[in-house]
Amino acid sequence: MKIAITADIHLKQSKDEAPERYNALINIIKKIKDEKIDKLIIAGDLFDKEAKNYNIFDEFVKINNDITFYVIPGNHDVGLNQKYFTANNLQIFNSAQVLSFNNNAIKIFLIPYSADNSMGEVLAQNEQQLPEKWVLLGHGDYITGQSTPNPYEPGIYMLLTRHDIETYNPVKVILGHIHKREIFGKVHYVGSPCGLDITETGKRYFTIVDTNSGEVTSNKILTDILYYNENLIMLPVEDEFGYIEQQIQKMIKGWSLSDDELTKVRLRLKINGYTSDLKKLQSIVNDALKNFTFYNDKEPDLTEVNVLKDNERIQIIELVKEAIEKNDKELGLLQLTQNDVMEQSLHIILNKA
Repeated sequence: MKIAITADIHLKQSKDEAPERYNALINIIKKIKDEKIDKLIIAGDLFDKEAKNYNIFDEFVKINNDITFYVIPGNHDVGLNQKYFTANNLQIFNSAQVLSFNNNAIKIFLIPYSADNSMGEVLAQNEQQLPEKWVLLGHGDYITGQSTPNPYEPGIYMLLTRHDIETYNPVKVILGHIHKREIFGKVHYVGSPCGLDITETGKRYFTIVDTNSGEVTSNKILTDILYYNENLIMLPVEDEFGYIEQQIQKMIKGWSLSDDELTKVRLRLKINGYTSDLKKLQSIVNDALKNFTFYNDKEPDLTEVNVLKDNERIQIIELVKEAIEKNDKELGLLQLTQNDVMEQSLHIILNKA
């Protein structure tokens, strides 16, 4: 049996306020129906904040009565309760509970968010009811995973530690709360199905768990908006404007988007470094990106680009650039990117420019 899982949808009370979030959920439902999956678990923060009326979501669930929705509250909707809904195919879980779909399948142990407990404490309290084979599903922070911080809500929420995982030994751990899809061994963050702002970049996914094998897979969601927040370095090399055009094309290619997806991009771009002609650089960049929509309608930020006219230093920069490119493998071992090293090199070479 396969079960779909998502988290951190952050629906608004009004559909008009953030329609892309509802549309992401609609796309998930379409995809799981195509896969013949009839169960969807939402691992917290279904709603952006608690409300007095959940009628829009309630009606959405009723319309999709061939899907059973299982929801645990997150830190944004911790007070979510079954009594707020009338749909018969919706279950809200306000306490830790084992979900069992058939005798042979791996069980799902749900842990809703609590401000007063860590996940480890909840596991200790429920140790006796944990099945032999089970998947932990919760909403909070895996603190030893070095996951990307969540700028939407700074702080630490409902801790889960490596020690907890080693002690209770789930087959897999599926978590909501961090909005970026990430994997740390057994631990899978599903990520938000739609970027909430410019800090949540790239394609979005939902998760499918096979309760027979424990296999976890990710499936792409077709969202209305794809955010990208990029930084490029401008180098005063011999063909500097050809160079920046190449960097822009490399950036776009790196997104691995279809033509249709490219129309959904909302881009924030900052360029730093040095140029011989700032006005021409602005024209080249704007022309190269003329078919894109910029985040908050702001053009590329060139405020950190300095103007340089010094042929000797330009030649030195070209030599340094060639050396950095030749040693890319060694940089990777040091967990450095070419841009990191080039930017520091520019500061050193051009310190007295």
